[in-house]
Formats: sequence, C-alpha cells, structure tokens
Amino acid sequence: MKRYITTFLALLTMAVSLLLLAQFELPVLAEAASGSAGSPVIRRVDISDDETQMFIYGENFCRNPVAKLSIIKLDIDSVQLRDPELIVADLPDNLVPAGHRLSVECGVDSRGNRLLGYVFIGSGGAVLGDAGPPGPRGSRGADGADWADGADRPTGVTGVTGATGPTGATGPAGPTGAQGPAGANGAKGDPGVSNWERLESGVITVADGTIGTATQDCTVGKKLLGGGCTSDNATGVAVWRRARPLDDDTWECTLLNVAGTSIDIRAHAICGTVQ
Repeated sequence: MKRYITTFLALLTMAVSLLLLAQFELPVLAEAASGSAGSPVIRRVDISDDETQMFIYGENFCRNPVAKLSIIKLDIDSVQLRDPELIVADLPDNLVPAGHRLSVECGVDSRGNRLLGYVFIGSGGAVLGDAGPPGPRGSRGADGADWADGADRPTGVTGVTGATGPTGATGPAGPTGAQGPAGANGAKGDPGVSNWERLESGVITVADGTIGTATQDCTVGKKLLGGGCTSDNATGVAVWRRARPLDDDTWECTLLNVAGTSIDIRAHAICGTVQ
C-alpha cells in the first residue's frame, strides 16, 4: 500500500509541474539569450491539452534546431519558419517535477559563436511540493462587445501543419496523342550493288587423263560477285582442282579427268555494278 501511495504522489506532482508549464507566460520567467546576435528568441510556450507536446513560439528559429528541457533533448515533430515561428516538440515521459531551463540552439555564426536562446519555465527553478486544494471557481467575465456588421476580425494564429495524406489512386490512362510530324530524311547509305547478272561459259570438253579449264568473264564495267562450276555428263572419277575468281571479273573452273571417258564442263559467273 505504501508503494502505491508513493507512486500516486509522484504522478500528482508531475501533473502539477505540467500544469505550470501549460500556464507559462514568457515575461514572468524569461532570461535573455546567451548567444550572439541572431540567436533564437523564445517568446511563448504552450502545452497541449493532453500534456504530450510543447509549442514553442519565438524568432530566429532554424530548420534543424536542437531543443532541450534542462539536459533532456526534446524530439521535434515540426518546425514552422513563417509568421508565427513555431517549434512543436514531444514532452518526455520521465520529466522531473521541477523548474526547467528550456533552450533552442541553431549551431554557430560566422565567428564561431553559439546561436542559443533560452528561458526558465515551471516554478522558477524550485522543486514543487505537494499539490494544494483546488481554488474557488471564478466569476463569469463580462460579455464581449458584438462585432459591427462587416468589420474585420483579427487573424488567428496559424495552426500546426497537418500530416501528409496518403497517396491517391492511379488515374486512368489519358487519350492517345496526335501523330507527330514526319522525321527528317535519313543519311545517304553506303554504296551498293546494281545491275547484277548471271553468265555461263560455253562447254569445254576435257579428255580422259587430262586437265581442262573453263572461264567466264563479266560484262565490261561489271565486277565478279561469285561463281561456280558444272558438268552435264560427269561419270566415274573426276577432281575439280580449281573453282575460284581468276581476277576481279573472271571465274575459273579446272578439272582433272580420270573417269575413263571425256567430261564436259562449264564455268558460271555472277556479276554486277559495284559503286
């Protein structure tokens, strides 16, 4: 039972400390910034209703500040650099019930001086005692004056930026675009072959036991592209010794006849105009 009472008193003391943080006003417990010119300046501190976040208002904040409550580094949820400048940080779960030094640091200036601003919040640095009884309920304040029809209202404080929403579904495919213009003419290709022809030589009779040769020339001005050799009556054993280009425009066929009878051969040439 004693342990439960001790735990209850600790939690009650913590709640009182957070309540004082929530009612903090800078002019009462502020201390001037200790850094150089351009250091962060803390103007006001608010605590969320659920006592989990601290809202720090001020000037000269940077994009990546370091905020500390005494020696505890605060987790920063967001930083707003436009009017008003605002840092939203999480309050630690293990916060000691006492007065605290709240600081905001933004690195150093060009001379190496720390850019640091701080204030004291809570009970002026003293450890809090047990919570006292609730005070009497205050009387209702006077009703405010109605705004004149059409009169401008003061601009409220800019709220904290909300979390980014989920990515939307992929939209349908758009219509097919119009046909593009015709492309430019391609570069001129490499020279080719034209006016090709196939030519055949007359019959060359090769007697048995001899070597015979048939050739076929291309038409004047054309080049040899390929060729071949044929025989219409070859029987027995015969050996083609050469079937080749003799020069740029002539195909040659040479036969060794050991067939025991004569053999007729022809040379064939494929020719064309080469640019």
